[in-house]
Amino acid sequence: MKSINILNSFVYILIAFSVFISCQKDMGPPNISFVEGEGFLSQDTMLMVGDTIKIGVVLEWNETDKLRTLDVYASEQLLQSYHLDIIDRGEYSFNLMKSFSEEELWKFTLIDEKGNEASASIVLSKDPNSIYGPVKYFDDIRLGAQNNVFIPGFLSLSGALRYDLEGAFQNQETVDLIYYHSDDDQACVTSPGANIQSGIFSGDASPENWSTRNTTRFIKTEITPEQFENIFHDGLIIPLYSDEDAKRKAKELIIDNVYVFKTESGLFGAFLVKSLDGTHDGEIGLGIKIQGNPDGESSSLPPYCLPVF
Repeated sequence: MKSINILNSFVYILIAFSVFISCQKDMGPPNISFVEGEGFLSQDTMLMVGDTIKIGVVLEWNETDKLRTLDVYASEQLLQSYHLDIIDRGEYSFNLMKSFSEEELWKFTLIDEKGNEASASIVLSKDPNSIYGPVKYFDDIRLGAQNNVFIPGFLSLSGALRYDLEGAFQNQETVDLIYYHSDDDQACVTSPGANIQSGIFSGDASPENWSTRNTTRFIKTEITPEQFENIFHDGLIIPLYSDEDAKRKAKELIIDNVYVFKTESGLFGAFLVKSLDGTHDGEIGLGIKIQGNPDGESSSLPPYCLPVF
């Protein structure tokens, strides 16, 4: 009897071990595929810059390991990692906007709790007939108010060059923006061609004495700082501007204000108020995006917009 009990115990151990090994067996990767149907893009395609398309992904487990993460890449750059609240299956959609890149590879990588991965990808190519182009990004331009003796308050958007009053007078044909603070206009970004209050600047170099006074015009928008950061081509700026509604001053500025503008030379742009010390000797910090080639030392523009998950 004793030997039989030992044998039975051994059999039970073998069974338990077999079950354990079975549970630990790698069941392979999960599965990810694109949704095919009306309103969804599921294959490589050519788009105009600024075109928006919808991509849907179907996520399925390997019937053993729970789904954990979905990583989204654009041309090998990780844009976002999403923690999934599903176990076995789910469908998600993304709205993607075509950037100005000639070609971009979007890859969606699904990862389960065991670290198994599966990917699906799609290539978006730029239509050569695209009417929209890239923008430069000047991330943090600090301009001083009229009594600030340390930070210049005159800006040329050609290379984001700053000048003090005397330097601006010597380069007046290149100056596009001026910053000052007054009791009436408060924190104000203006153009040399605007009617600047008497007494803000004085002396022979005062803008009222310039022979060339460029006029930049501004329109306040409802764009959020997050939306401003995702402006990566001029098609997101131009539709917000109207000559009829534009003003020569952007005044009473506060942090997070976003304005679009058009320079004397016809370039479109936008600025975000990132910081502000609203005094006569204070300063303003601007993020500025303006039409032009982003390949330059002053540009740090991310090449892709984030998808909507």
